[in-house]
Amino acid sequence: MAESLELGQLKQLVSGLDSSVESVSQLSTWMVANSALVVEVVAVMEKMYHELAPTSSAMATRFGFFFALNEVLLKKERVRKPFEEPLRGFLTQLVSSYRQFNDKRVEKVIRCLNRWEKYKIYEVEFVHQLKALLTAPPASPSMPPETVSVHSPSTPLTLEPASLSSLQSALAAVTTSSPSLTATTTSISTNSSPSHLVHSSSGPSPSPTPSLSLPQNGLPLGVDAAAPAFSNSAKTG
Repeated sequence: MAESLELGQLKQLVSGLDSSVESVSQLSTWMVANSALVVEVVAVMEKMYHELAPTSSAMATRFGFFFALNEVLLKKERVRKPFEEPLRGFLTQLVSSYRQFNDKRVEKVIRCLNRWEKYKIYEVEFVHQLKALLTAPPASPSMPPETVSVHSPSTPLTLEPASLSSLQSALAAVTTSSPSLTATTTSISTNSSPSHLVHSSSGPSPSPTPSLSLPQNGLPLGVDAAAPAFSNSAKTG
């Protein structure tokens, strides 16, 4: 029951918390007096911090949390020791949220961090990490890279008959207004077979079959029309 009463007192202090010296001192003094409850205290503070509305008074409470923790951490080592590790996560949340505010109190937060580094409240790496969170600009949404389709030189470019017909129609329309292109249009029209535009992969075209020439008498070459014909009986006699 005593623990619940003390945590209730904490909630009252946080409800009236702002960045004023009096409010900050009241919270830090209460935290030092109840250091045995540090885990429960940090859990309650984190929960109430995330429940804050985006108003000007809530902004004062956000900074008030940090300044109260700063007073606790600047106490003697014997007093601050129980708070150092449990506060790491909450400090990271606090500091990273301040960079979205254009507030003069941010400069005071930076001075507090410099003091922590000077007096070795935390190791230098952690203090530098907090400074980086505070000064880094908000991340902008990344845009997907624009893709450009390029025709591959290794792919043969072919013209379908429908495309060839459209080309001939376009050329006909041009030559109507420009007679000088008539000869070019005629040349394309006479060679408009798709075989002239698409390279065949089956090899060279076969040679035409030669035709047999006959003389006017209708007999093969070397046969005389006046030569006598021999019958089978004549050969045997």
